[in-house]
Amino acid sequence: MASFLLFEKMRNRLEIDLRDSDVAAFYSLLYFGEFLLKTTVLGMAAAVQEDRDRNRYRLLHGIVRTDGLGTWADALDDILTGPASQRLHPSARHEQKQLTQLVRDDSWQHKSVTLLSSCFPALGLEPPVLGTKLAGRQWFRLFAELRNKTRGHGAPKGSQCAKVFQTLEKSIESVATHFGLYERPWAVIHRNLSGKYRVIPLTSDESPFEDLRKSANHHLPDGTYVAFDQPARVELLGCDIDASDCLVANGAFDGKQYEVLSYITNDRRKLPADDYLTPVDALPPSETEGKGSLEAMGECLANLPTRSGRYVSRPELEEKLSAELRLERHLIITLTGAGGIGKTSLALEVLHRLTQPENRRFDVLLWLSARDVDLLSGGPKRVRPDVLSLEDIAGLYVQLVGPLDSSEHDRKPIDILASGLSKCGLGPTLFVFDNFETLVSPLEVFTWLDTYIRAPNKILITTRVREFVGDIPLDVPGMNEREADLLLRNVAEQLGITRLLTPPYIEEVYREAHGHPYVMKILLGEMAKAGRIVKPERIVASQEEMLTALFERTFAHLSPSAQKIFLLLCNWRSVVAEVLLLAVLLRPENERVDIEASLDELKRSSLVEGIPSPRDGQLFYSVPLAAMVFGRRKLSVSPMKASVEADSLLLQEFGPAKKEDVRSGVLPHVQWRLKRIALAAAPMREMQERNRGMLEFVAQRVPAVWLEIADFYMEIGGPYALGLAKDSLRRFLETPDGSVPVENVWRRMADLCRHSGDAAGEVQALVEMSNSPAITLAAISSAANRINEINRQLRRSGASVFDSQEKRILVRRVAEAMERRVKHFDATDCSRLAWLYLQLGDDVKARSLAARGLQLEPDNFHCRGLLDKKR
Repeated sequence: MASFLLFEKMRNRLEIDLRDSDVAAFYSLLYFGEFLLKTTVLGMAAAVQEDRDRNRYRLLHGIVRTDGLGTWADALDDILTGPASQRLHPSARHEQKQLTQLVRDDSWQHKSVTLLSSCFPALGLEPPVLGTKLAGRQWFRLFAELRNKTRGHGAPKGSQCAKVFQTLEKSIESVATHFGLYERPWAVIHRNLSGKYRVIPLTSDESPFEDLRKSANHHLPDGTYVAFDQPARVELLGCDIDASDCLVANGAFDGKQYEVLSYITNDRRKLPADDYLTPVDALPPSETEGKGSLEAMGECLANLPTRSGRYVSRPELEEKLSAELRLERHLIITLTGAGGIGKTSLALEVLHRLTQPENRRFDVLLWLSARDVDLLSGGPKRVRPDVLSLEDIAGLYVQLVGPLDSSEHDRKPIDILASGLSKCGLGPTLFVFDNFETLVSPLEVFTWLDTYIRAPNKILITTRVREFVGDIPLDVPGMNEREADLLLRNVAEQLGITRLLTPPYIEEVYREAHGHPYVMKILLGEMAKAGRIVKPERIVASQEEMLTALFERTFAHLSPSAQKIFLLLCNWRSVVAEVLLLAVLLRPENERVDIEASLDELKRSSLVEGIPSPRDGQLFYSVPLAAMVFGRRKLSVSPMKASVEADSLLLQEFGPAKKEDVRSGVLPHVQWRLKRIALAAAPMREMQERNRGMLEFVAQRVPAVWLEIADFYMEIGGPYALGLAKDSLRRFLETPDGSVPVENVWRRMADLCRHSGDAAGEVQALVEMSNSPAITLAAISSAANRINEINRQLRRSGASVFDSQEKRILVRRVAEAMERRVKHFDATDCSRLAWLYLQLGDDVKARSLAARGLQLEPDNFHCRGLLDKKR
């Protein structure tokens, strides 16, 4: 017997209400039945596969708007025997049979219906007329009628409620415990920032969801799922993350929102109905729908749609695509880029050229479009896709090409397509799939196509989202300045607003749109309506439909960590260094995720732009205006809002930046932060508690930051801070980046050791400084003099710089480095090196250098004193 967690919660409520009164218990039982009916309809609707006629959407569209259970029962009949039944998942045929097959009185279906029917006369209602054989689906229609005549439009007495209670309970339990839908695995899933899922099982079997816990390669929206071979989302049935409560659609549609109700806790909420506002009527075809038959185009057969007469040439991209299509290798080519960036128009331009004799590479060009939204100048409009599934693709292929010989007449379309991919009888063929990401299970379709495609045939794909490998990707970015200028002037001429299009405004539109052609067209269209120049940000903020059309699908496909980073970048209108982003996101309070992979995901999706700094090579990220406005709207209702805002505050403490500031690199942002820490009431504590980890992380990527950190500690002073300053200098010296000469850093280290009374550390720093390749003779001479001075100071306390073999070897390195420049010595240099050799025990060299010094300067006091010194 199945145990469905949500039904167990309803049983718990029923037990509580039983202690109250017969009427309360009866109504609680009716709530259980309503919940069972609705859950059954929505669970079976999840088994209706996506199709061009949008059968599943049509069902949900009606359910959102209904206030009566009768419509729910109608929807179930549609799923079981109506138009939607043709798209039912094969594995759901078992449940379909359970509810549609006529059965006799030894079945649970017959028992459930007859028990429910017997409740009618006991409640003073006219009993339904039943046949000898009954179908399980009759129960749902009868229950809707019973509920409407009692709780909806009746007032049964307590005695009547008590009389039918057990019978009604047995009827409901018979369906709840025997219907195969609830023997399937159910679960509530929630994607963590790591990309893996938290799975809360609603049934004992959770095996179909196990891989979601282990792998980050799935892209399922959070929600309630039932497994029909693969997990299928149960829309309009939302469970809390811990499955403690469940809310189901409950009508009260007002044009913008609909109500959801918990039959477990009586909680009611209003949810936006945005996903269910598109009319269910047949949609018009896309502007780029392929022709219904192959026609002669140049020397090819093709069904290409007409290319736009307003196309702005993009020579570099066109040449790249043409070159790839001409090659025999690379059988699958993918044009990737944001929505409205120009992938389709670019492909059509190049493909139409391929039909010309001088460019001929293929005999057949097949255009198969999955586009479901046309981005028109007046805004985005929903359209009917040509294909949505592999079966649709195969059917359209057979329609266009047809069986080429009698042996193919009895073959399945999908087998004919497989043969055509390998070798088309009409000659070398290019298969073009436009808006590939709109397909149902695009990764599975890609894998199938990749299995069968063979040269000389090729495949061209346009897509916003690329999650497959094995193809050759060509990224389509925004237009360059020349292309954008030409586009803007052409559009302005069409709209009659050429007088408003000044060079500064062209520059502003290009900058704010990041060269996105559709966004630029919308900006000019709105300016034409206003009859005056309007700030781009104000226009974009008012274009909710455009933003949804451009970014919703891409955003929904992102991993949770990529979504969070995108929202974080959108929350602050500033370019942000990648290393600062990493430092903030890797703080202990945040969940560990692969941040760099998430940033790559955002770049591939064209939601962010990476700009390298010429100063330190660090990447800075910028979000286009339209994407930023979209992201801010998403953030306002995101469950990640609190976490994003906490990260934003830390990120903003590094100061703002514009694109032109990128050339200065990361260092100014670190200096900005350190200055503010230094101004805090307790700068050392502020540094240790909140900032040290982040700044040291940045320094590991940008070594020059270690020097800024060292300066901060030196300014604070004190033994502990000076010790941290020395540590910071050493960290820089471990991985110098060339931003500061190494000898200068060793000199700073020597000075720092001197101020902190660390004689051994100072000597070591002087030695290392002296052996730097670019060190000057003057610097080495000063180092030798300082070592001699340190030795004199130490001897007063009975110590010496030369009191061990290790120290003597260390100092000898200074002497040798200095001696290599002996031909440039003056008398003072000679005396300093001579004193070093004297302490090292090499009297001969010491006296020779002193003598050389006197030759250069006969009155040199230091050289004379060394020669006169008696040992």
